Amino acid sequence: MKKNIISTIIILIIMLVIFGIWLIKNNKKNNDEQNLLESNIENVNEDFALNLTGKLDIEKLKSYELPIIIDFGAEWCPPCNMMKPDLVKLNKELQGEAIIRIVDVDENIDATDGYKINLLPTQIFINSDGTPYIPQDNSIDGFEVVKDDEGNPLYTMHVGILTKSQIINIIEQMKK
Repeated sequence: MKKNIISTIIILIIMLVIFGIWLIKNNKKNNDEQNLLESNIENVNEDFALNLTGKLDIEKLKSYELPIIIDFGAEWCPPCNMMKPDLVKLNKELQGEAIIRIVDVDENIDATDGYKINLLPTQIFINSDGTPYIPQDNSIDGFEVVKDDEGNPLYTMHVGILTKSQIINIIEQMKK
């Protein structure tokens, strides 16, 4: 009987140690991402900041003549959270080469006005010349060119997750 109690206590201690290690590693990863995000916010033109905190002025962003990617997501959205670290890194790495913004739809519900946002994450793509991005190949599913009532293309949207390499490839196409 005493042996069973000791064995159970040892197993519980091992499980607690493993859980503690997992918790520490995940906390460090989250802190690293937050530090990167915070360092990205300092000394950055508001229009190039990662997180949208005000009105989404797409016409002003177009005036920079850079590729634009707007990611609509939310904190509670697991796929959004999967993409966020890549968007944070790309926003920092591509300052002055592309505009990459994240819109939390719960905090900025008005920012979705005029956009066909039905699922999260949804990204909006606009070429550096202000025209909608048109994918050059069909290797990525989920793109749709959104048009106005007269049939004129307004923007291209993608629903779902994109990898960092896919986003980089798209940005290169958008610069042309």
